[in-house]
Amino acid sequence: MSRISRPPSFWHEDTSPAAWLAGSLAPWGENVGSIVPRGFAAYARVLHPLGSGDSPELTLTRWADIARSNGRVPHPGMQFHNIIRPRGSPSASPDHMPAPGALPVHERALLVELLGRDTTSIGQCWFCLWEGWGTLDDRGVAARVELPHRRYLLYSGEVAAALAVPPQTASGGGVAFSCWAGPGEPAPAPLSRERKEQLLAANWGFGPALWWPEDRSWVVATDIDLGWTYVGADERAIERLLAHPELEAWPASLSDPFSSDSDALNARLDAG
Repeated sequence: MSRISRPPSFWHEDTSPAAWLAGSLAPWGENVGSIVPRGFAAYARVLHPLGSGDSPELTLTRWADIARSNGRVPHPGMQFHNIIRPRGSPSASPDHMPAPGALPVHERALLVELLGRDTTSIGQCWFCLWEGWGTLDDRGVAARVELPHRRYLLYSGEVAAALAVPPQTASGGGVAFSCWAGPGEPAPAPLSRERKEQLLAANWGFGPALWWPEDRSWVVATDIDLGWTYVGADERAIERLLAHPELEAWPASLSDPFSSDSDALNARLDAG
């Protein structure tokens, strides 16, 4: 996995390095161009795998494998709720879903390695992190990158800073700090602030929502509501992503729909 050789700079009061984003996006909700900026020769859709760490019964984690096992058709625009159930079965909420808004660390590290080859500014990249993750510590910085329906904190660093753990609060956030004691057992000692911070860092799985190098040779976009990530780059870089055996990536274009009802191909399989 890529290592961070120098600490990232958290957070920036000057958000002008991200000013180009607003003018490069389509109107909110229109199509893929609402999520990832225009201006790149090619695009890819990187699917977030279904996490099996907490669910040993899950044997398939790639979307294409799940689709085939249920008599569905894997294709670039497939939607998870359409492929997770057998063909012809009633619609229902899945028990397991790919994590929305969180490209897993393994896949993120692969993008760091692959895209890092295609920039002249590997040491100077920019990262937009959604302000709503519950354990973030903004250190009193009020500045935000303002995009439709989204506000982000901005940080910078080398390309591997996409894997960095941002400043965290020690209040608990989304991590459960157990203080339960069984009958007759002494209550556990309170956790120190340092230990809480360690636990928060170990449980941080959310990466930046948007990141790009200073030369803007590529961009990565992970919307907080979506279980996949878009990459814009030159054709060679996208071909490399599509061919990588550890990424489940499909070609994409800015005009593609991405709403929950956009997988018409698999929806028709339930029509009889």
